Amino acid sequence: MNIMKRLLLISIGIILLLVTACDDDDKGVKLSGTPIRLSGKISGMDNASTETRFRGGAGVGVYIADRIAEQSGDLTGARVRNGKFMQSADGLVGDPLVYWERATRIDVAAYYPYARGGEDTPEAYLFQVAERQDSMLDGLSRYDESDFLWARKSADYQEEHIALSFQHLMSKVIINLKSDAMIPGDMVGSEVNILGMLTSASIDLNTGVVAAVGQPGRVVAIQDDVVKSGFEVAMKVILVPQTVEKGITWLEIKTLGGYSYFYELPESFTFQSSKQVTLDVSIESGECHVTVGEIEDWTETGNPVLGEAVEDLPVFELYDFYNLNGVQGIVIALDETGKHGTLVSLDETIEQWCTDPSLMAQAYSDDPMENLEEVLKCDPTLEYFPAMKWCMDKNKDGISGWYMPALPELKNFWNLLNTDSELINGKILATGVPGAVAIETDPFETDGYFSSTLSFSDNVRTMNFSWFGGISTVLMEQTDYCSVRAFYKF
Repeated sequence: MNIMKRLLLISIGIILLLVTACDDDDKGVKLSGTPIRLSGKISGMDNASTETRFRGGAGVGVYIADRIAEQSGDLTGARVRNGKFMQSADGLVGDPLVYWERATRIDVAAYYPYARGGEDTPEAYLFQVAERQDSMLDGLSRYDESDFLWARKSADYQEEHIALSFQHLMSKVIINLKSDAMIPGDMVGSEVNILGMLTSASIDLNTGVVAAVGQPGRVVAIQDDVVKSGFEVAMKVILVPQTVEKGITWLEIKTLGGYSYFYELPESFTFQSSKQVTLDVSIESGECHVTVGEIEDWTETGNPVLGEAVEDLPVFELYDFYNLNGVQGIVIALDETGKHGTLVSLDETIEQWCTDPSLMAQAYSDDPMENLEEVLKCDPTLEYFPAMKWCMDKNKDGISGWYMPALPELKNFWNLLNTDSELINGKILATGVPGAVAIETDPFETDGYFSSTLSFSDNVRTMNFSWFGGISTVLMEQTDYCSVRAFYKF
């Protein structure tokens, strides 16, 4: 009898173990109980800059394949396909956590910035550099988010971090600008455009090989903090690696004075993955002269080399009063350095979005510059678009950077207002600047504030506070009068 009881108990125990194991598998619980943790180092950047990039950015995309026997080590049959890992105090960890499968060796491929899609095509992951790298989207620098980073490593079971070394897979160009005495200082505030290059890439996450694909486009450079001695300004831009043929009009410089200068490649040139090249550009007697430097390893941070001077930019905090070089506003967004961000104007106006909607401006974008371009196609004078004209008219006397915000950026600001409206309005009024007025937050007193973004029904997407609390996006007719605030990038 005792023997039978023991056999019965053993049988029950075995059944319970099997049921528990199956239940754990069904819930995705990994029997090792050890999460996979990563750490990253970006080539050409210090550890602090690396952590800042990952902590404040879009996250890291990760593929993990369990190595079985003599498997090749590619990502075929990966257990984790485009999982999102975020920087934490415990390194880069999965969201949700990803666990080791007992003591199985793994192959890891990681990239930055994370994006949905491509889960089934790691051998042909599609990526596009931003057109306007001098702008921000959802609080992130479009220049930084154009810097596609990649790492690949095999690792045995471990409780410590798997150390990854990220490479820059795109190509970087630094452009130093100066002009002769005929137009002194004309380069400051210039817009530098790269033309005739493919802006999309197909990336093999197994190997890190990049192929340029798609159609040629325009890419706008961002101002660099380091200015070479003897030059007025420095710009930088991230491009898809590719060869550009001789004779292509590759560079356009648009000055604040209204001049445009172009540069054609005298010889074919290959922009290499993980590398950078420096161009020294001088405008002499109205002609563009370019000296191309050596191709070097990509560096994004570090001490300036001898003979260069670093622009001493002030550091700001959220809601500070910005009052530099004729530009005045309240800081409403900042990058990780505190030296660059977005302002909202101290003043406002009430205007129509468009006085003649039959012009049919195709301003449907989340990018304010794209909306501006579409409006300018309809009316280069902006006379039929008084709201946008009011914003752009702030760009005078050597000032450039004011614009009419698109919906996402305006909505982000309205979220701030929903929390800190009294503080923000207090900061505006405390400046004492003539014309500074508080932002109207009472929905009974205002119809809202225009964005530059139209709905597909060609009404204007407008931000306002709801009668029932919180914020709301409402649609207004283009001919309606509504409040307008200008934004500024610094």
